[in-house]
Amino acid sequence: MKRNIFLIIIILLILFTVALFLSYQNLSKNKQNELNNQTPKQKTVDITNVDKNKLPERFPQDIPIEANAEITLNYNAINLNNKFQSTREFISAKTQEENFQFYQKVLKEKGWNITQTIEDPVLNHKIILATKDGNELNIRIYSDNNKVKVAISNETNLK
Repeated sequence: MKRNIFLIIIILLILFTVALFLSYQNLSKNKQNELNNQTPKQKTVDITNVDKNKLPERFPQDIPIEANAEITLNYNAINLNNKFQSTREFISAKTQEENFQFYQKVLKEKGWNITQTIEDPVLNHKIILATKDGNELNIRIYSDNNKVKVAISNETNLK
């Protein structure tokens, strides 16, 4: 008799354990489905185009733009880093290397601290990163459809 009671208890424990396991799996599936159905909030960048004959707001006055260059981008934005960004891009008559050397020289002369330079032959671009007085400058020099382009972006804190 004790043996039968012991077997019944063991069987009930096994059934209880299986029921808990199945219940847990079902909860996990429901939670995963709930997570999959949630739409992530995508951050957006608020861009304000600026007349190409004017410098974007907070664009450093001491950064020269090639004379008679065709401006292809000119805007202000609040970027994904929640910083104020002013960007100006133009088509250059110079080579990538000439622009790369020119902007390094000018930045040093104007008191900018060059924090990094990158030459990437795979992506066919060159980048200069520099800082000065709370400004973070990014100069990207690249080729696009056999044209050399220089994109200059400056980031500052929102005020």
